[in-house]
Amino acid sequence: VPADVRDSEPFAAVDPARITGVVHAASVVRFNVDESTARTVNVDGARKLRHFAARCPRLGQFVLLSTIYSTGRATGVVAEQPHEGAAGFVNNYEWSKWAAEAGALAGEPDLPTAIVRIATIAADDASGAVTQLNAFHHTLRLFYYGLLSLVPGDRSTPVYLVTGDVVGDVIGQLAASRATGIFHASPDRACACTLQELVDIAFGVFAEDDDFRRRRILAPLYCDRDSFDALLQGTRSLGSSALGQTLDSVSPFVEQLYLGKDVRNDRLTAACPAIEFPPPAEFARAVTRWLTATRWNRRQEVAA
Repeated sequence: VPADVRDSEPFAAVDPARITGVVHAASVVRFNVDESTARTVNVDGARKLRHFAARCPRLGQFVLLSTIYSTGRATGVVAEQPHEGAAGFVNNYEWSKWAAEAGALAGEPDLPTAIVRIATIAADDASGAVTQLNAFHHTLRLFYYGLLSLVPGDRSTPVYLVTGDVVGDVIGQLAASRATGIFHASPDRACACTLQELVDIAFGVFAEDDDFRRRRILAPLYCDRDSFDALLQGTRSLGSSALGQTLDSVSPFVEQLYLGKDVRNDRLTAACPAIEFPPPAEFARAVTRWLTATRWNRRQEVAA
């Protein structure tokens, strides 16, 4: 039954007596989403579905998909537990996912709820194939074409990447077991590359490509937060420009690259012991090779 969570009664056509489980995945995931849209879709939409789920007499579990970046600007250990959001948020998307979590934890006390915080989905599976491009892939494309000559971020910041099939397995296993609480569908710190490791891997893969080598693009320089902010403001004051558009495309999320998070997934591994995350360096290399070979999904066939 198609439904739009922006409607006042989006699930009026659904018989609650038939529903045994709910996985809520509908949200706007753009980092530059405006506050009104984020509130209407991500926060109010989750509330409407919770209210519907609470009327389902056979419901075994309500699964809310979230993001590890619902922790916002918090640094240090990120455990599978509620957080107050006191550190603030980098963008409206992060805030809205935190608000949806807070609503789920405080709203219906008898609703069996599992919150799944997901890392950045970098590929469909460990092969590196990508169906849906996101900010991670677009940033690599800027590097490949020489449109971004600096890396805004701390070299040591961990970057948490996951595959779509692992996330699907996590959701399926949690739903089957009717587990409740907060779970991180994310590798832990030991299974995550740092920003510098990712950039080095990417440029190593790019160097295998003839077109890239012919352009003689140099590896980018790392840029501290104050310098990046000054550069961003400077380009904006000059009006529309290629550099300004490039920096604007990464600015909605770039602050996270300066914030070191030590993501833990102890509850996930206890609930889903068979879940395995791909080796981080090998996975990053596979994704970059696939993106380069397909020119970011523009070629019909992947080069052998």
